[in-house]
Amino acid sequence: MVWQNRSEAVEFKFAKKGEVLTGQLIDQKTTRFESKSYTLITAEGEAVYFFGCHRLDSLLPALMGKYVQITYKGKKKIGKGQSLRDFEVEVWSDDEGKAPEGFEGETPF
Repeated sequence: MVWQNRSEAVEFKFAKKGEVLTGQLIDQKTTRFESKSYTLITAEGEAVYFFGCHRLDSLLPALMGKYVQITYKGKKKIGKGQSLRDFEVEVWSDDEGKAPEGFEGETPF
């Protein structure tokens, strides 16, 4: 085992349809502008943060500590020239408590 520095997270921006971000969700913060940011640890041990949106903010707070896979599905029209960013969020589930492939240890819950 070794100590790993988690203090310098890099920003991840969901820019292209189909982009996937996978890791253990470890933190949620509210910015001074009242938006939310989330941090997860990837299988490579990298700390990554990203900003929320309505869809992510409605799903992610309940998943803190779990392994998640977030897929950007692109922009979705919701009427009268308005659109929102759409995401699919999947949660790792294993009856034996094992982490997903590429992650070490057991699942946190």
